[in-house]
Amino acid sequence: MARRLPKLFGRREFESELEEELRFHLEERTKENLAAGMSPEQARRAARRALGNPETLKESMREAWMPGAIEGIWREARYAVRSLTKSPGFTLAAVLALELGIGTNTAIFSIVSAAYLRPLPLKDASRLVTFAAPPVTRWLPTTQKGQASGHAHVSWIDRVHTIEFPTLCLSGPVSLDSGAGAEALGQIQISEVSSNFFRLFGLEPKIGRGLGPETRGETVAELSYGFWQERYGGSPAVLGKTIELNGKPFTVIGVLPKGFDFPDWTRVWTPLPAESTSAFPGLSGMRQVARLAPGASLAQADAELDAIVKTLPFSIMQALSRHARAESLQRSLVGFTGPLVLLLSAAVVLLLLIACADVANLLLARGADRFQELALRSALGATRGRLVRELLTESLLISVAGAGLGVLIGWPGIELARAVAPVSPLLARGITLDSRVLGFAVAAALATTILSGLLPALAASRLAPGEALRSSAPGAVGPGRSWAASRLRNLLAVAQIALACTLTISAGLLVHSFWKIVHVNPGFRAAHVVSTEVSLVGTAYKTPTSQAVFYQRVLERVRALPGVQDAAFGPPPAL
Repeated sequence: MARRLPKLFGRREFESELEEELRFHLEERTKENLAAGMSPEQARRAARRALGNPETLKESMREAWMPGAIEGIWREARYAVRSLTKSPGFTLAAVLALELGIGTNTAIFSIVSAAYLRPLPLKDASRLVTFAAPPVTRWLPTTQKGQASGHAHVSWIDRVHTIEFPTLCLSGPVSLDSGAGAEALGQIQISEVSSNFFRLFGLEPKIGRGLGPETRGETVAELSYGFWQERYGGSPAVLGKTIELNGKPFTVIGVLPKGFDFPDWTRVWTPLPAESTSAFPGLSGMRQVARLAPGASLAQADAELDAIVKTLPFSIMQALSRHARAESLQRSLVGFTGPLVLLLSAAVVLLLLIACADVANLLLARGADRFQELALRSALGATRGRLVRELLTESLLISVAGAGLGVLIGWPGIELARAVAPVSPLLARGITLDSRVLGFAVAAALATTILSGLLPALAASRLAPGEALRSSAPGAVGPGRSWAASRLRNLLAVAQIALACTLTISAGLLVHSFWKIVHVNPGFRAAHVVSTEVSLVGTAYKTPTSQAVFYQRVLERVRALPGVQDAAFGPPPAL
């Protein structure tokens, strides 16, 4: 094969070598005949007779040196390219239709791949689980199976033998003061984590040291890579610096590797205190994460958790809920957005089917216009299989071109999906143009070749040699314009309309639902009402009295603004 393939791509050189070799053999045989006493004319004639038909010899040598199947594919591909370039309008319309279908499917498949097929970029991601039940609101030092877990955020969790490294993290927004003045004030997402949190994920800090049992009770902080780059320009001098979170100073001891911001959008991690109260009472987002023990399954952990909760005192059972459910971390991150992603996938698949039906109709019309050519080729000996193969080759080239352009437009679509997809940042990082997505684009190209090209190719090649000769006469009606072909075109048109109606009705129902949600009656007049959040930073408002005075002053100043009828403070929204 290694010696034959160059012959295929260097065809002119190969043909020249064939001519030279035949000429050499003819001259050698002529010399032998001259030596035997023949005249020059007789010698050349006898040499040609002995060698045989030169074209037959060339064909046999081509078959010997070139792989027959590859040669046939190469020949049909070149013919298909020439045929498609003669109809630029048809080619452009078909390629653009498939580009739209394949491009949107590629972009959406990248989200599906990140949510369901691609494992999380974490150590032992398939064994990571979360718990649906909240913990008891106290944490005590504990040791599980000889491993220091830092905090027994749920005292009964030590009795669960199907999990290891149970951790707890509390998340929420806090005020940040970097010490650069009022313009440096802002809010960031932080997480208080138990001391084995980073050990669970197998994380080592990029610089500095990580949070562990030795940092419990200390006012230290670990920064995310993105926050380190944005706030400190990636300088290693950040170690030892102090940042103020809700007016409390924390010393930076390390920076985590790039790409980790779990729980969602966390910028700073601090140790979870050993006492019963958090250092940031406003944190309300909570996650319990653990790893399945070797050989344990999610169903076993779920059943064991449920059995243990039922043995707890009724008061604790009420705090935990009557059923503590274990769930894979990846599934919990997908959450309620999973059905939305699948619904969007179904919509773009319908769009691709509409594009396939459109291209199939174009190919049928093209087959009708090329009937004279196909009839003549059939009469000259082309088999139906040969005609079908050549027509499918044209369809394959159109699909490949559509897939290539679809990937090109899908690339920025994937970047947009990563930015706006309603999934966790940990999942969003997996939305990328990887080998799995490229494989999907190739599979989509092959599928569209079959869906859009097979029936038109079969319809256009349904010829008998005698019928082909008769149909090629002027005024004859060929199969491209026959009742069967017309019926097929009508069926494809009906399929297009049905798919388009399904897509339109579904979109209309979604828009109608969204409209009803937006215009639902909240029970009060929401028109001309605006809201904002206010966070007290620093140590100036530590007592409830000072905070009440601050809020009252803010209300008085806001009420004095032109156009403001009234103002009030309310509780913060639940996270």
